[in-house]
Amino acid sequence: MRPFTLFILPLALVIGLACAGYSPGTAGPFKRAQMESLVAQVRLQEFIGKRLFFWKKTSRPPTLLTGSAGGQEIWAERTADRKLKVVILTEDDGYRGAYGFAFSETPLSPSPDATGAVHLDVPGPLTASSVKQQIDAHWRQVFDDDN
Repeated sequence: MRPFTLFILPLALVIGLACAGYSPGTAGPFKRAQMESLVAQVRLQEFIGKRLFFWKKTSRPPTLLTGSAGGQEIWAERTADRKLKVVILTEDDGYRGAYGFAFSETPLSPSPDATGAVHLDVPGPLTASSVKQQIDAHWRQVFDDDN
């Protein structure tokens, strides 16, 4: 193959994946209505402490599953004073990481460390974020910090 072809083929693949919406290393687009629908469904569940739920990413509207595994994870925590924290897994790239969105009724406003990373007090393994990943006072994009 000619050097030009060796350059163009991978470039075309990357552009094609990007145009198709493939974005490794992120939680994907923040779809507020979908995420808030899941939080509202978790809020209707009676529990105190931590609880694991699942949701079907392909269902419209998104549906909370209260049984055993069968979809993407949702980690939830409700304090004794009924404040809710919810972490919704949206992308699991296996060994490359997992990503999602965290919601908290009390604002998520931790102080960043020297690198700009923040670690949140939320349920589940997706507890890392960065200054740039804050969506608003109650929502942040999150990821696991194992990689």
